Amino acid sequence: MDSNVKFRGGTWHRYKLGQAQFTKWLKQTAEKLSPATATGGNSMSTATKKAQKKAAKAGVDEDVAVHWRELETMASNIVENARPEDIPPAPLNILRDVIGLRKKSARFFSRAAVEDGNEGLHDKNVTHEHIIRVLERVLGKFEALVSKGTKATKGVALSASGIKMDLNDLNNMFEHLELQTSPEAAEEEVYSDVENQPEKPTSAKKASKKSNRGGKKSQKGGKVKKQRGPASQVAEQQDSSWIDEVDFGLEYEDDDEEFDYYMMIYCFFEDFNLIRVYICERWCDYFYDRSVSLNTLAVITNAAFELFHQMEHDLIIDMRRIGIRDRNMGSYEFMMMAIFTEFGMEHIDYDSYENLSDQESNERIWKDEWDWLASPAFCTVQQILRMIPLGKTPMVRRKDRTRPVYGGLAVGELEKFKDVVITDLMLDVVCVKALKKNGGAPAILPAESELLLGFQDALRNYDFSSAFIFSMQLYCDIRYILEETVIHSFEQLQKTAETAERRLPLVIDRAIGPRFELRRAARQRHVEVERFMLSDVVMEDKLPRYLGAGLEVDDVDEFFLLKHEPVWAGLLEFRAKLVMNELGHGFVNRSFLVEAAAYLYAAARVASKRFPDHQDFPVWVDMDRFIASYADDSALKRGILSDGDDPVAIIKNFKDIMPENVMDPKPSHPPLDGMPGQVEDFKQSVRIRQHLSKRYASFDRENQFFMEYMRGLIQQRLEPELDKLESPDEISAVLQDISGNKYSGQLPEARRELAAERRGLRQKQQRRRALLAQLSPIQQIQILEDMVTEQLEGLLSIDFMALFNMSWAILFVVGMDQSDKGLVEKLGLTSGPKSGAVDKTVRVPLILGEYLSGDPDKDETILHNVVRHVKSVVEGGADKLFEEEEKDREDESIGDDIED
Repeated sequence: MDSNVKFRGGTWHRYKLGQAQFTKWLKQTAEKLSPATATGGNSMSTATKKAQKKAAKAGVDEDVAVHWRELETMASNIVENARPEDIPPAPLNILRDVIGLRKKSARFFSRAAVEDGNEGLHDKNVTHEHIIRVLERVLGKFEALVSKGTKATKGVALSASGIKMDLNDLNNMFEHLELQTSPEAAEEEVYSDVENQPEKPTSAKKASKKSNRGGKKSQKGGKVKKQRGPASQVAEQQDSSWIDEVDFGLEYEDDDEEFDYYMMIYCFFEDFNLIRVYICERWCDYFYDRSVSLNTLAVITNAAFELFHQMEHDLIIDMRRIGIRDRNMGSYEFMMMAIFTEFGMEHIDYDSYENLSDQESNERIWKDEWDWLASPAFCTVQQILRMIPLGKTPMVRRKDRTRPVYGGLAVGELEKFKDVVITDLMLDVVCVKALKKNGGAPAILPAESELLLGFQDALRNYDFSSAFIFSMQLYCDIRYILEETVIHSFEQLQKTAETAERRLPLVIDRAIGPRFELRRAARQRHVEVERFMLSDVVMEDKLPRYLGAGLEVDDVDEFFLLKHEPVWAGLLEFRAKLVMNELGHGFVNRSFLVEAAAYLYAAARVASKRFPDHQDFPVWVDMDRFIASYADDSALKRGILSDGDDPVAIIKNFKDIMPENVMDPKPSHPPLDGMPGQVEDFKQSVRIRQHLSKRYASFDRENQFFMEYMRGLIQQRLEPELDKLESPDEISAVLQDISGNKYSGQLPEARRELAAERRGLRQKQQRRRALLAQLSPIQQIQILEDMVTEQLEGLLSIDFMALFNMSWAILFVVGMDQSDKGLVEKLGLTSGPKSGAVDKTVRVPLILGEYLSGDPDKDETILHNVVRHVKSVVEGGADKLFEEEEKDREDESIGDDIED
């Protein structure tokens, strides 16, 4: 992933953003309420001048660079001059959370100082305790002021542990911040704006409290459902730069490198466990009541694997920013051991260990600490890498594999379970790695999970990342949760793949005329389904290897990897659904065949009320959804709805949406998300599907790396809210390139005004970017989960290929009505539904419209036949009609084989 594209929403960054924004609000409010005494201008203290000088050197906003000693003074100035209602709740909530996280970090220093007798650490601890007391006194001043106000304002005067900062607090902070610059600074900013100076990006997030969850997340009996709140309601226009980072001075900290390091690695592990708990709860929801789709679970779990990589990348970058150049300090083992052996964990009550026996204490340590750090997975992976000789591929016969034992709660049982499932996974992953190395498979298999890719990297390099260890620990949790139902993902994959394999040959045959460009893609997908979904690609390496070692075919367990890695199996099934949905949609979009059938279906449904034997007219769900995708004022909907209960008029209206040459495809080949007349919600769903397809259904290897797709998905989800905030003209001005307005000499007044206006608009854009930057990893996963679920229940539930086939069948059967030979001759149809006749049938409603001349008896006969034929196809399906074509194709295939 491009380093300039980040969703840096971890606890560490959100804490830093909260701290910076509170400081900025405090300074601006102090200057506004008491300019004569507030910090700033000539009254600026030496400490603050020193802090701002250091911040300026780092390129940081001076509003953030305030020395700790000045905070209490500024708070006093505000309290003396402000009313209770002048203090918004958001900055106080943020301050409470900042204090809470600083207290967590201070425990690191206090433990280390006491145990090591390190005088430097002791001094550091004293400093941090002092800062915490300063912040608590600042909070106390504001709470005392707020408590004097109305009942509504008193509600925010809570203790530091009484409330948790959330996304709304950070959003609301921007409403209370404004530019406070001197005239000289404003002048320089105008010039800078006109010159389009690049901004230095950093990232910002908030802190979150750690819920006291120790031990195995998959102990299902005590699972509690999590209430998921809505995602941020802020959005940006199509330009993807709106998710870029924002500089809030997060690189600047007053001599706090050690404090930052200890706190950031603790937050790193804390964020892993927050994600881990959420993902495990969702798998538990499937295990207990099947309330979550396996496809959704596969996508969000793989996204969690990706987020672990992003978090690790951000951690290394942040360490460099605070001056840590030793790469070893960012390695998993170093950080894990530092927390486990030196500093301890804030959420663990170590005093409670004193009265336990050694065995009880060891079990508590394993479940509450060792497991929290993902160390069980680390130990097994490390042992596997040490045991496998360079260039060797271990093999184990099926009967010699150890079956995992589910339900164990003792430490020994959990350790053994973890060793078994990771070793089993390794035995197939080594074959995948060997297959790729020998050129037998692409570098990335279709929809291959980040877990499998990370495992292959570890086996290839004899090294591993923190992200891989986290992913492996999460995989062990999922296996423990699912027990024997782990095979469900594979079983669903087989059903979906069998359906795709049965349909794709017909798709290839019918990819003619306007659909010809889809033929190559359909052939590629057919090969992919047969090799990677209906066959076990691992066997291409494993079977010859095992047989070459003298083992029997029965010693090889086919489909073992897909049966026991539910994420890859789920992603493969999701890929098949995306592929078939897009291919079918492409067929529908390239001709007026479905629209022609829609008019006949609508006319038949209305006319059926006239005939007693056809009043129980069936519902064609896919067609109803297709018609519903169009706006009421669209040409398609007007033609169907405008004449109400007149079936003759409905059929005749079809000519209004047809081009002069009825055999032509739809005008200009509109993109799937740009079909004129379709509602915006439908187009939005198509764009979301495109982002998901780019990640999980693309042949292009570059599209499968990291989280570019997430960027587009979040844009699609949040973008509609943007219309409520700003006009399109404002957005256009924000995104407009102003490189032509370079400053050269004296800046004209008009251009100064333009620059000032655009600076204000850019500030709005910067604020929106910051809001997006505040999305935590959990919020990103929730957005993804909601969107995938909506796709599965919405767009992906429309069987476009069945819609196309049924439409053709209806048009063909109506056109071949033997009661009117003239219709058949005029259409030029043959006696069988061959693929070459597909596009001829689009003329059926046009010719019927000509035959419906106003003669009541003749019209009644034609309408009765239309109702009868449409009803029979909708009830019975199109498969029977095409059995002859499918048989002919099979005969041709057999003949080709005989000739070969």
